[in-house]
Amino acid sequence: MLARYPAAKYGSFSEAWSAVVTDANFARSVSDVSRVRSRQVPTYAYEVADENAPWVTGAPPPTFPVEAFHAAELQYRFDTDSSRDSGSRRRRCGSPTR
Repeated sequence: MLARYPAAKYGSFSEAWSAVVTDANFARSVSDVSRVRSRQVPTYAYEVADENAPWVTGAPPPTFPVEAFHAAELQYRFDTDSSRDSGSRRRRCGSPTR
């Protein structure tokens, strides 16, 4: 675990632990499900890595770095005003990959 998520690569042990939890709960499970489903139907997945995605409207900004966060892609994929900077920073996510 320490070799794959060394604290020196992150700002702190807390940020390294956050990467572990994110990978275990989101990235790994999505990869596993996508791989299984792709044997049965056309399956598409995407990863959002915008480290500067605007934070959610109405929610206080966190006191720690969030980088790309869960649901950050919604402001780019759908017509929503859920981000603080929704209109001026709207960018279209890349094409789905198979």
